[in-house]
Amino acid sequence: MEDAAETATALGPQGTDWLIVDHYALNRSWEQALRPQVRRLMVIDDLADRAHDCDLLLDQNLGRRAADYAPHVPAAARLFIGPTHALLRPEFARARNISLARRTQPALRHLLITLGGVDQDNVTGQILSVLADCALPDLQSIEVILGAAAPWIAVVRQIAAQMPWPTTIRVGITDMAETMSRSDLAIGATGGTSWERCCLGLPTIQMVLAENQIEAAQALEVAGAALTVDAGNLSDTLPKVLGALDPTRLTALSRQAARITDGSGAQRITREIVELS
Repeated sequence: MEDAAETATALGPQGTDWLIVDHYALNRSWEQALRPQVRRLMVIDDLADRAHDCDLLLDQNLGRRAADYAPHVPAAARLFIGPTHALLRPEFARARNISLARRTQPALRHLLITLGGVDQDNVTGQILSVLADCALPDLQSIEVILGAAAPWIAVVRQIAAQMPWPTTIRVGITDMAETMSRSDLAIGATGGTSWERCCLGLPTIQMVLAENQIEAAQALEVAGAALTVDAGNLSDTLPKVLGALDPTRLTALSRQAARITDGSGAQRITREIVELS
């Protein structure tokens, strides 16, 4: 409970109106230790595997149910479950209509690759190497997004320079909504970025890069909002999935993805916090 004591010290004797926590190591014991200094407490979770003492709980994953948390939270706690409540930056809701409108005549011209901020195993480089041998007759350009801390930036740049199509590497961008909106297909990891892609109706080939992404990936595929490839066998699975894509499939993926979230989850949660206050 050392961390709880340090947090209490940081809050000071005046406490706070709201404490919002998002950490797999925190549970009811930690939260109860902070209760004397916290008038309201919100938990962000996606595992539903431990008890919480909270007033509001958010799990933005697709496929999760309120019943999953019923044994773990107080009866009076308000639950916000599913990507309708996903905490996206306002830029995604603002870009939604434009992004959806440009998908009325789908074709795979502009491909986006985004594997998260670090991509420790250089999955990005592996994807580019596989794509180089794929027949993609309509493809005009590839855009690759990497975080500033990604360890393989130089290697990815070298691979990109040898690609059959113009391939741009961008690092630490701040215009992801605009970038997604002008893309026809994304290849990316399942995770928080999934809800950004859904908001913009961006067809996606997804891969699971962490254990906590498995359930969301399965739910997205069942919903028809994404296609899945095996990150451990890209040379076999990625060409097959790409080969099966046509305008009809791209349209279906876009429509199903857009039904998952409209990008206004942060505003919904904010209104609830204000109401509870």
